[in-house]
Amino acid sequence: MKNSFMITIFGYGAPKSDVSAIDLMKQGWGNKYERNMEQTEIINVSSEDKLREIWDPFIHTHHYDVFNSFYNSSIACHPRRTGEAWINQYVDAMFLEGNPIPGDLDFPELWQWFTDLRDAETHLAT
Repeated sequence: MKNSFMITIFGYGAPKSDVSAIDLMKQGWGNKYERNMEQTEIINVSSEDKLREIWDPFIHTHHYDVFNSFYNSSIACHPRRTGEAWINQYVDAMFLEGNPIPGDLDFPELWQWFTDLRDAETHLAT
């Protein structure tokens, strides 16, 4: 986690009884005040106020987003390029059109969708 630019937390409410897991995450992420450009993304159906309070140790000021659906999240709208899309939009003011993950695919179709995306990116890189 120390080398990460973004973290996405999926549905985890960090119960107070889970002290050791939270401590490990804090050790991995480090001091939020030393991570002034990093982004925290939370996907959860709880209220934003509650989630902001729970995840405060990982959030530098306003560098967070809360989504109640995976399909609205940055990671779903910009798969395989989430960090690049975020930097382009919020640092370089280059607004990108997303390539959202289709929400109506079964697992084999989703696997094929990602395979096609990976293959297209590999082709562009060569």
